[in-house]
Amino acid sequence: MFKGGYSSMISTSLVDFKERLAEDYDLIARAIAAKSVGVMLGAIIAGCLNDRFTKHGDLIMAGTLFIASLSVASKPWVTSIVPLGALYTVEGLAHGGMSAVGNAMCLQLWQEKANTPIHALHFGFGLGSVISPQVTRPFLSLIVRNGTLMNPNSTELEDHGLNSTSMVVLRPSRIEIPYFIVGGVVFLMGMAFVAFQFVYTSGRPGSPDVDNEDAQTTLSDVKSIFFSRSAKRLDVIILTQVFFFYFFLYGGTNPVDTFLFTYAVESDLGFTKDEAAYLDSAYWASFTVGRFISAVVAHWVSVNYMIFFEVFASAGVLAFLSFKAVETKTLLWVFSCLYSAASAPLFPSGTAWADRYIKVSGIIIAVFDVGFGVAGFIFQSLAGHLFTRYNPNSLLYLSLGSAVVLCLLMISMKLVGGCQGDRHRRQRYQNEQVKKMREFTPVPTWRTRTKFRNCHIRKLKCVDSQEIQGNAEGGS
Repeated sequence: MFKGGYSSMISTSLVDFKERLAEDYDLIARAIAAKSVGVMLGAIIAGCLNDRFTKHGDLIMAGTLFIASLSVASKPWVTSIVPLGALYTVEGLAHGGMSAVGNAMCLQLWQEKANTPIHALHFGFGLGSVISPQVTRPFLSLIVRNGTLMNPNSTELEDHGLNSTSMVVLRPSRIEIPYFIVGGVVFLMGMAFVAFQFVYTSGRPGSPDVDNEDAQTTLSDVKSIFFSRSAKRLDVIILTQVFFFYFFLYGGTNPVDTFLFTYAVESDLGFTKDEAAYLDSAYWASFTVGRFISAVVAHWVSVNYMIFFEVFASAGVLAFLSFKAVETKTLLWVFSCLYSAASAPLFPSGTAWADRYIKVSGIIIAVFDVGFGVAGFIFQSLAGHLFTRYNPNSLLYLSLGSAVVLCLLMISMKLVGGCQGDRHRRQRYQNEQVKKMREFTPVPTWRTRTKFRNCHIRKLKCVDSQEIQGNAEGGS
């Protein structure tokens, strides 16, 4: 929840950052893209630490929350692009660490039943994203620029007797306050995880009362897929497919997630900042509803069917949003919310789908997050450039192109997954066969045990006599 809260704040406050830094969206988008570099590094570092120190997963999670709280509270105080990019890199370290550790802990605890819990885990992201725009909205600036009031519904224009003929700041930006509030709440959540580490010692991965076969994983998981003699070609293909799945997933959703508020304000639709903030909240509320529905449906429906439907449904809605929904405010409201709900379950669905065919540990999730981070770095910078230099609608065309590629990739994933087969089902079959063999294996009596022991002793004596004879011949 708190991860979604601080992650979505930039969407609502992006216009204010532009006014404060006196830079265009192109440069600010590049600073935000630095977060993706941190995501890649943080996912790898935290994934390795979580696999090495499985019993201390809560402490690792607490550390990522402390780092995130510091970076979030500090961002509004920067005065140039470079420090902003540095803080986003630090935030990315925490973000990638949370993803690697949180998903790994969930998969280790629930194993083959993780489809519903992994969707429920990501449901909290949407809740935080719904709340943060409304926390930020009262502290946004109110400006008359070139005869256009950024919020014409406000009564502050009448109170000041302005006629909108020049640039006048009616209400200065005070986004330090919501960023400090959210950063403080994230810090308190980190303290809660510290308490979890020392209070709840049972039932966690690595504890004696939990099956730790899947928890004891290291970098050997990746090596076993790519370099071991027993490596299967399909394992390599699936890992590569899921890497690009997250690459194009983030490439499609990131421009809309980040620039929806800015698009509504800066485009010809002419949303006010208050209207855009409500649109942003509605977008993330639909996101939350989508993840809640998927968490419920996942209890009865296989992830294979869910992910296939989600990919094609989100692509269809995005196509209509790109060409028709930008014509009126109402259509933008409706289809942006539909797109959010359709694409929301794709991240947990990708992890659950991969876990059906390969063993997904912290370091494997880090590999997925690297694809997520590479896409964020590329598409975030590209989205800012397109928004600044070309038509704002080009953002939606960029997202639509990624969605089309994701549909083609999903078809190939479906084919390869069918050839690979469910690893949990294979494991259950192997366990049943071992159990049957143990049931039908005759238990040796004392006579057979004695006979086996005597035969073993005779063999040892024979070996000893041959060694003595060999030593005697060598000495002569």
